[in-house]
Order: sequence, then structure tokens, then C-alpha cells
Amino acid sequence: SVDTCDSCARSAASMGGRMCVCVCVGGAASTRRESMPPPSVRHVMTKGLNFRLVDAKGQVLGRLASQLSTILQGKDKPTYSPHTDEGDVVVCINAKHVVLTRDKLDGKEYLRHTGFPGGQKSRTARQILESSPEELMKKAVGRMLPKNKLRLGRLRKLRVYPDDQHPFAAQHLVEIEPEKPRTLKHRRSAAPMKAKPDDGKGIF
Repeated sequence: SVDTCDSCARSAASMGGRMCVCVCVGGAASTRRESMPPPSVRHVMTKGLNFRLVDAKGQVLGRLASQLSTILQGKDKPTYSPHTDEGDVVVCINAKHVVLTRDKLDGKEYLRHTGFPGGQKSRTARQILESSPEELMKKAVGRMLPKNKLRLGRLRKLRVYPDDQHPFAAQHLVEIEPEKPRTLKHRRSAAPMKAKPDDGKGIF
């Protein structure tokens, strides 16, 4: 026979006689967790969509954001249509290791306004990256999406995490190979112009 503890009995009584998940065997309470379903994306119909995994470590922010915006819109599918939302769910990890080129880390500013007179606030990309790297990635991707009614739903399918830990391990994740950054070839300096030898003949 299976004995239940006092907490199980109280919870069973509160639930109308239905037993809870916790089962006590031999006086020792052992918690038996049922297999939880994979995490769902709120307010998003994920039926028929793929879950894609991208590692942002060492990737340039702008180039990676343009690639993710294409996937969120579904432009990489042959069934793409501008008025439908058929983009896949994107799981982005290692967002805190993203790279910004040149002096954008300290020179790029993000502005916001509180709504009161003189309430304009600004933060640099470095400050946002240190406090909330997820926000920096979402800002970059969101500003590359079309400004229409589908934009909010597409942003909900973007899941950003600062490190390599994410709750979508149970899903069948398709890894995305980020586009390789272009390499700028070293430009040769123009050859110096050689002066023609003076043959003694004048122009006129």
C-alpha cells in the first residue's frame, strides 16, 4: 500500500480527492516529477515551425541580426509571403559574447524619452551589453524587421540568452551556421607616376 504524507493529503483534499504528483513510499517523501512538455513560446503558434539554434559568440552584431531577421520573416522558405508569419523560432545563445566593430561599443548610443520635459536618456552599446545583452540583440533584430502588425509576433519568436544555457534542450534544434564575415583585401597603393624624360623639345 502507498501511504501519503500530510501535505499530500491536504493537497488531495483541496483538489477534490485527486492525488498530487508527490508520492510517499515507506514514510520517506520522494518527489516523482512527470515528464514536462517542452517550453512553449507565449502567444505564438509553433505548429509546423522549426526551432533553430544560433551561437552568437564572436559574431558581429549587425550581420548576425540581419540573418536572424530573414529567418524570423520566413524569407528563407519557398513558401514565403509578405502578409503571413511563417518564420521559424530562433534560439540565440552566448549573446554577451557578441562583437561590435570599430568604435560602436562606446560611440553608438540608444535614446529613449521618459515623456517629461528634458527626459531624454541615452545609453551606449557597452552599457546595454553589460547590463542586459538580450536587450541589445533584440534591439538590433527588431529594427531590421518591417514596421507592420507582424513585427511583434516575429519578435516573440526570438529567444535570446546571455550564455549557452537555454530551456529548449528537449526540442529538435537545427543549428544555424552564421555567415562568414567578409575579408577586406589589402589595397595596393597606386604606382607612382614616372616623369617622362626631357628630350629638349618644348611643348610649342
